[in-house]
Amino acid sequence: MTRILAWNLNHRSRPKRIPAGVFDAIRQLHPDILVLNEYVEGADHRRLRDDLRSMGLGCIQVSERRPGHNQVLMASKFDFIMGTVLPPSNNCDSHGRTNLLAASFHAPDFTLIGMRAPAYESAKQVRAYWGELSQTLKAIASRKVVVIGDMNGDPENAKSIGGQHLVALIEAGWKIPRATGEWSYKADSGAYTSRIDHVVASPGIRAASASYITALPGIVVAGSRAEAALSDHAICVGEVELRD
Repeated sequence: MTRILAWNLNHRSRPKRIPAGVFDAIRQLHPDILVLNEYVEGADHRRLRDDLRSMGLGCIQVSERRPGHNQVLMASKFDFIMGTVLPPSNNCDSHGRTNLLAASFHAPDFTLIGMRAPAYESAKQVRAYWGELSQTLKAIASRKVVVIGDMNGDPENAKSIGGQHLVALIEAGWKIPRATGEWSYKADSGAYTSRIDHVVASPGIRAASASYITALPGIVVAGSRAEAALSDHAICVGEVELRD
């Protein structure tokens, strides 16, 4: 099984110092591939790269950098090339581009899409984004594809536009394993939680599982502001069988 971690770092479109606890958490979970979303490349990016390489995650790429936008970082033990799947752009603003990074791996042979669905204020924008992303995934459904990250939607929540599209993917044969753990996002106030981070695997992926990590020994991974957590999002851990 290949272990893929996705974590929304809660940078909220501006560079933030990356706490040492972030690196400690990643080390404890020893991923084969790491995806950081709601990440913004900052002054300590070189230290981040150095620390990831020290964990064996030496192949590192970051999505397009634009002022006021979030990015996606991918770091892997396996070599990959970027640009094999284009992010939503035709009907969406530039946030759709910077919040998605697609990579093609040779060994194992699969496509990985790390993403964060932008938190658009307009339902029209959300529909346009998911409509274009869904069409993209439909076009590559015959490949081995894994999508992971903050999808700002829950297939168990019928009111969520993203969730409705995720349900449609399930109906088309894609796998979205229900993650173990109660929640993947907690509001700063602690008033509510939701399950919006997911692993999505194309029909050709034989097996996939997911879990939410909100705490590790000595580390509050995710929680409210009062809990002094590293982020408001849990780490989403995907275990995926990529071999035939």
